[in-house]
Amino acid sequence: MIKPDREALICVGVLGTLLLVCVGVVGYSLQARFAAAHELAMQGELLSRLEARSRSDAARRRPGVAPAAAFVAAPTQGLAGAQLQAYLQQVMGTNHAVLVSSGTEPAKGDSIRLRATFDTDLRSLQALVYQLESATPYVFVESINIALPAADTHRPVADPLLRVTLTLRAVWRRDAA
Repeated sequence: MIKPDREALICVGVLGTLLLVCVGVVGYSLQARFAAAHELAMQGELLSRLEARSRSDAARRRPGVAPAAAFVAAPTQGLAGAQLQAYLQQVMGTNHAVLVSSGTEPAKGDSIRLRATFDTDLRSLQALVYQLESATPYVFVESINIALPAADTHRPVADPLLRVTLTLRAVWRRDAA
């Protein structure tokens, strides 16, 4: 019987170990690849469910469409202007402002314009403008002019009354009478 050489045994052992390491690396690589493919499939399924939910939410919400309460609804522009004036007086009443004068300006298209002059203090003015621009119907403050009334220059007043002129715009929607 031929006795194997010591060097040959070492070479066969190293070759076997190298073969086992290579098989292990290929096995680990395949396992990582299958795990990544499974993770990708799970994320794709989650994405498709999110897209379906987003489409159903978008169909329910219809983005870009304002609610009916956002518009001043009236059959004519004159009535729409009167409604806007009434709404302004209501907002002024809750914010302690005294209306001096108001009047509608010539309307362009579907917009109603109103110019109002009133007396109020600074805190009430801030609340009034906030309420006008954040509630419905949507009212936009296009310009604001604030003036101090002629006062005695020798005595400063802590919170003087301001003479405010606002130019407002609201969107009019023709409503059948």
